[in-house]
Amino acid sequence: MIEQQAIDCAVELIRAFGQGDWSDIRWELQDGGVVLLLSVDVRDVKRCIVSDQLRHTIIAGLNKIIPLHVGTQGPHWMVVFINKAKVIDSVYDWPN
Repeated sequence: MIEQQAIDCAVELIRAFGQGDWSDIRWELQDGGVVLLLSVDVRDVKRCIVSDQLRHTIIAGLNKIIPLHVGTQGPHWMVVFINKAKVIDSVYDWPN
């Protein structure tokens, strides 16, 4: 189970990377509490361009915060960017 402190840190990390544009961030635990889904509402699609550099920075940051649960066969966290109820981008790291 992912602890609340780790979830709070993950939300704040994503909020900081958004520089004010990604302020509405929701989270939910999935797969019995071992996968964290972060949903970011984006008002302006043009301001939600996740560059490769930012993508790698998000991956590195969240991998330090959110522990990999033994037995999970997929990402242990995912960030989805949503505009008008449509997913416009996502960031996740598939474990080796």
